[in-house]
Amino acid sequence: MPGYLSDQGLVLANTVLDYFEQHPEEHLQETWWCESGCCFAGGLARAVGATPRMVPRRRSKGWEATTVNTVDGLIGFVGDVARDALGLDEGIEGRITSALFASGNTLNDLRRMVADLADGNMIELPPLDDEDDDDDEPLHIESAA
Repeated sequence: MPGYLSDQGLVLANTVLDYFEQHPEEHLQETWWCESGCCFAGGLARAVGATPRMVPRRRSKGWEATTVNTVDGLIGFVGDVARDALGLDEGIEGRITSALFASGNTLNDLRRMVADLADGNMIELPPLDDEDDDDDEPLHIESAA
């Protein structure tokens, strides 16, 4: 089975992951793009020349971007620009990007997913770490009164 990523997309993905491994302080998977770094999708968009359209954060201090200016003068959502940069098949891209661009992904998760996609294997969201959850105990909610 052919891979889900284009050859150029695979090279781009590995280039971005290599960069984040060399500059871990810039890999912030929980935000598309902010003044101090970006997620994997933001890194992909940046690698193809997109620039962030920074806006003030609504719930905290600082700036962030969910849209970018593309090199051809258009405005695009970070995830869409990243998806296109990878050359993902449009028929399954939603399922792939939901897993690939998830906020909880580590660099190891991303490396594994990129390798799986290159080999033609479908990816899933990584399992949640529930070591601290005790499913046997009932949830107690205390009144604020």
